[in-house]
Amino acid sequence: MNGAARSFVLVAIGVAACSTGGDAPGADRLPSEPPEAPQPTRPAAPSPSNGPALPAAFLGRWFFAGASGGITGGRTDEPATGYIEIHADNTLATFGEDGTALGATSFRVTRGRTIFSTADEWMLQLGLGSPLVARVAADGSTLSLDENVYDGLGRSYVRRR
Repeated sequence: MNGAARSFVLVAIGVAACSTGGDAPGADRLPSEPPEAPQPTRPAAPSPSNGPALPAAFLGRWFFAGASGGITGGRTDEPATGYIEIHADNTLATFGEDGTALGATSFRVTRGRTIFSTADEWMLQLGLGSPLVARVAADGSTLSLDENVYDGLGRSYVRRR
């Protein structure tokens, strides 16, 4: 008997063993509704109130320009479309090229040493993964968000197209 058939038989036996008729002893104590299935839990989002405030130069709309890095170290084939918006309430929203909202998440701002520099840099902690090292060019025209891991992916954005 293959694994799928064996699993089905075991489940069927388990269901039959747990089923009782209305005349069975204790049938009046069975719940009338089946219990709700447990809902999957998501990791808590970082608390935006923790940490320093992100400087104004990082805030606003940034158009996706490209990505590079990862295990190959080269440019990716991601099309340079869409944009992100970084807000002062520590949320980052993602949009398609046509302006359709694709998602939003909160982040926590930190400062610290990175794999790129021994000087403290701005970092955005989204979820439980590695923080993104955030840098804005001196002239304010470009933003880079780089994973703070070796072989990590880096994305670049521009203010205007």
